[in-house]
Amino acid sequence: MNIDYLLTYKQQLHLLHVLYVEDNKELREETKILFSHFFKSVDACANGKEALINYTINTYDIVIADINMPVMDGLKMSKEIRLVNPTQAIILMSSRADIENLLDSIEIGVDGFILKSFSIEKMMEVVSKIAKNIFIQRELDEYHKNLQQIIYEKNKEILYKTSHDQLTNLSSNFALFDLLKSNKAITLVLLNIDHFGNINDSYGFDTADKLLIEVAKYLRLIKPANSEIYRLNSDEFVLVMEENCSKENIISTVESILSFFSETILEVEDNIELKISFSIGIANGSGNSVLNNAKTAIAEIREYKRGHYKFFDSRSKFLQRQQDNIYWIQKIKESIANRKLIPFFQPIINNTTGQIEKYECLARIEDDNLLIPPIRFMEAAKLTGMLSYVTKSVIEQSCEKFKNNHYEFSINVTNYDLHLDYLEDFLIRNLAKHSIEPSRVVLEILEDITTLNESNILEQLHSLRNRGFKIAIDDFGSESSNFSRLLEFSPDYLKIDGSFIKNILSDEKSRIITEAIVLLAHKSSIKVIAEFVHNEAVQNKIKELGIDYSQGYFFSEPRRDL
Repeated sequence: MNIDYLLTYKQQLHLLHVLYVEDNKELREETKILFSHFFKSVDACANGKEALINYTINTYDIVIADINMPVMDGLKMSKEIRLVNPTQAIILMSSRADIENLLDSIEIGVDGFILKSFSIEKMMEVVSKIAKNIFIQRELDEYHKNLQQIIYEKNKEILYKTSHDQLTNLSSNFALFDLLKSNKAITLVLLNIDHFGNINDSYGFDTADKLLIEVAKYLRLIKPANSEIYRLNSDEFVLVMEENCSKENIISTVESILSFFSETILEVEDNIELKISFSIGIANGSGNSVLNNAKTAIAEIREYKRGHYKFFDSRSKFLQRQQDNIYWIQKIKESIANRKLIPFFQPIINNTTGQIEKYECLARIEDDNLLIPPIRFMEAAKLTGMLSYVTKSVIEQSCEKFKNNHYEFSINVTNYDLHLDYLEDFLIRNLAKHSIEPSRVVLEILEDITTLNESNILEQLHSLRNRGFKIAIDDFGSESSNFSRLLEFSPDYLKIDGSFIKNILSDEKSRIITEAIVLLAHKSSIKVIAEFVHNEAVQNKIKELGIDYSQGYFFSEPRRDL
């Protein structure tokens, strides 16, 4: 190795601190002078013990030591240094080629082993290789340090983004869920903007987002001290107060919020000013249940008004109804799976012939020895979107029942069945399976006649009629019935609301309304069916009024067999 090669390392080597250990004084001093030309600093010691004292005081990049020294030799010193710093770069020197010393050095894990007969070029070649590894390691350490800093900053950024809502810069729903997971006792005030969907539909999402930013700004300003505002989702915010906050303070807070927003016009854009109100649910407790309870309080209050607040009440009738619905949801699922949801059949009498001409198919749940009518479970089915399962089950079983006779049979269908747009195909498949003509099937629309304003529903009903199905309007005469819409659609049958039939003998108003409905229907070539015919006197009045068909307990209660 020539001097020019050595000089290429000089600048790099000049950054290193070296501990040189040699018991030969003359050699030690000469070598120290030589090393001082290459390294930033050189400390020289006469033996291993002295070197260890220096090592505990100073930091060195490389330790260069003779093996054979009095007091403490280089091998023992290296072992002690390794205990302090396992990565310390160490070069050992020996005056003879001693295989035992070489093996000991390897066992210790020293970085270099040189015979003392070395030239300066040979020494610097070994040192340079070690120095190169040191600088590479330093670069790696610096890289890892920078990488860790980048990761730290990125994690910090991600943590901030997850703990803060990006639109409003309020604390986020993730931060709220973390708080709930801690099971800390809190008072949670859930604020839901009333009719926010209308704002989205009328002004668009961008304007709605700007409104949310304004709402968040004011909520942050008016919230009480020692409380925190979170954005839960689109139009919901959560105010978290200390659990021991008094009811009076909570009421004062929510009434202040309601009052502030009722009197404040929010300038969303230059030409758009909006006012909002909140429905507010309040609950005390911990964990996810406190949030669920606040949502329940909002759902309860919105049954009768908005722009107000309500505390969660575990004894409320609303909550009891929800719990009943949960029970019936499971009961419906089990009943359909186990074929315990079954149709019962009530005959419909032709008042001209006195004969049974058709049947209405009515859903029942068979629970042990009890038969449960639809009034008990239909609300739960409606709330959970299971009405179509009930309808499908009744259709399948009714087709099986009527395949070998000549009767018409009517099946109740709902808005939900029509909105799902499955009904026509499902009916055709089941009728074809049992060779039943569509003309034998009457579809009774359970909702009021105003549902015929929806074009999609009207199109489906016309398509069904073109296929041969008959249509009946149920409960006609109730307050939401629409006579002009009836005439436009012209169904096959009209079933008079049962309340008029039950009272037709004792209530003059019921009789007059019934007469008017019969006259209107017959003028429009629509057949009329009277439900709730419960005794002979009522049946005689029905026939007197010219009503075409009768149905009720006077003839038969709904039964499983025809």
